Amino acid sequence: MSTVFVRVPVAEWGAVTSGRKTEFRAESGKASGLWTVECPVPCVAYRGDNLGRYSAVLMVLEAVWRERLMAISEESIAAEGFGSFPEFRRHWMIREHRRFRPMSITTVYRVRPWRPEDEAAMGDALLRRLYADFLPDGGSDPVAVSVAA
Repeated sequence: MSTVFVRVPVAEWGAVTSGRKTEFRAESGKASGLWTVECPVPCVAYRGDNLGRYSAVLMVLEAVWRERLMAISEESIAAEGFGSFPEFRRHWMIREHRRFRPMSITTVYRVRPWRPEDEAAMGDALLRRLYADFLPDGGSDPVAVSVAA
């Protein structure tokens, strides 16, 4: 387990970090590879600018998956902050500075801003993911571990 970093496209930064946009997509080469991350998990969402400066904020990564650009659902269009597929398509072309390529594979991230109550919930989840075999749970036998001196 290590710190999870999620690269957010510069054009999406304000909407993502404020919670107005709960999903965003990235093409191959512009995506954080998080295929083995068990969600939900705390993450550091970040962006870089043209001057080499970075902004970062703590968020919760709720899900990550890959799909073709044309496979976006109505639910995901709304989570991206758009009212229709044509609106999403237009925004994508402006953001990417190229024609819409419906068959291209994208990585989809579902995120939300960090909330104060996440500290306890995420802390407990991380503790259980890392040390579940060694935590005494409601009367289960403790696990014996021998350590060589």
